[in-house]
Amino acid sequence: MSIREFDRDAKTFVAEGFYLPEGKQDVGWVDGDTLLVARDWGEGTLTQAGSPFVVKELKRAQPLSEAREIFRGEPTGAQTLSFVLRDSEGHVPAIGAARMISSLESEYVVFRPDRPVKLNLPKKAEIATLACGRLLVKLEEDWTPSEDIRFRPAR
Repeated sequence: MSIREFDRDAKTFVAEGFYLPEGKQDVGWVDGDTLLVARDWGEGTLTQAGSPFVVKELKRAQPLSEAREIFRGEPTGAQTLSFVLRDSEGHVPAIGAARMISSLESEYVVFRPDRPVKLNLPKKAEIATLACGRLLVKLEEDWTPSEDIRFRPAR
């Protein structure tokens, strides 16, 4: 699939807007001038299953060839997807990537200015949303983040 920026008020594609040519890809909208893109960036950027595992930051009017790599998953995993967490006012407190290890397991990283930081979540968990400044996580296995707290999935 190809991806093009669409102006819903004008009901037309944006003339100088974002355009990603056809390919297997995932896109996260960070702000009016920035996308997170996981796609086939060329040789060595697809998993053994043929899905993207490299996430790059693409700025408005920037050629795909100049997008900056911000995360590289593993070619042995299922795929890597970007995510953008927005609060109720539209602010973006965190952006990151979900590295899908298999159809049931994943790892999450949050992008910090100096490096990605892996979140201490169980592999069978899924980030659901951000609400009231708190991350809501769906658990599919028991999790003990510290000695005094134990979480169990809803059954």
